[in-house]
Amino acid sequence: NAARQRFPASQEEVWVANSSDLKSWSQFAPSLTILPETPVVFKNSSSYKTVFPNGFKAGCAALPGSQCNVQINDPSAVRFNNTTYLYFSILENYRWYDGSMGSLVGGNPNTPSEQNRHSIGLAVSSDDGKNWAFVGKVIVEDARDDEGNVILGAWAPSAVVNGERVEVFFHDALGTKQYVASLKGGTSLEKITRLNKKDSTYRTNLDVVRDGNRYIVLYNDSNFSIVEHVFTSIADFGVTCPNKTVVPASAGVLWPTPHQIIVNGKSHLFFWKLGEINTIHHWV
Repeated sequence: NAARQRFPASQEEVWVANSSDLKSWSQFAPSLTILPETPVVFKNSSSYKTVFPNGFKAGCAALPGSQCNVQINDPSAVRFNNTTYLYFSILENYRWYDGSMGSLVGGNPNTPSEQNRHSIGLAVSSDDGKNWAFVGKVIVEDARDDEGNVILGAWAPSAVVNGERVEVFFHDALGTKQYVASLKGGTSLEKITRLNKKDSTYRTNLDVVRDGNRYIVLYNDSNFSIVEHVFTSIADFGVTCPNKTVVPASAGVLWPTPHQIIVNGKSHLFFWKLGEINTIHHWV
């Protein structure tokens, strides 16, 4: 299975497709949506307006590109306890569009530390993605790390199962700090640890897999190349060398949000070129 987001015109849906050989893809179809007009099973049977009160009254059509007030991005799915756990970024669009926290300049937020302050949500499915229950935010916008420091949001989760826990890697609103959250049972936040506390290198869209005792992480650097980094202990993130550029960027050519899986010892890399929303590149 593979999950992807529709970007940038519609970021309220996660689409899925099945492929037995990872080469011949069937038609993509929407799986999970968060829309005011679409029934969503929220925790405790809460209403959409109760869960996301800010900006709800604006409605989809009132926002640029017909975007809704809640976007879900960067899906990361794992099998845990015979259930699919899907983690994703949540952006409540009032941060961008109502002017209370900043404005958009050239399509980009002028105060990213406030406007990019995402949270990370979780939805679960027991029938391979046919139906979803929205659990809620497992990492909130202003969470604190294990030393009590406020984190500037949580962006682009990458989930890895580790025994009775799920480790969720992510970066902050500015992209200069990276973290890993430990979720007992996949849902209960135990702690958030900053990775490489002395380092402020720009690394975004972390995508992490386990290969034996190694963690293999792909990420976007400040040029939006795709870079690979390998470490064996959380304490070694960003410390061990080398970092290998896998897909180099160039002027006007950016490669955001890499995704990797390892099958039968082979690494499969999926990525797209910014602006080409209908093409996914697949390297082996």
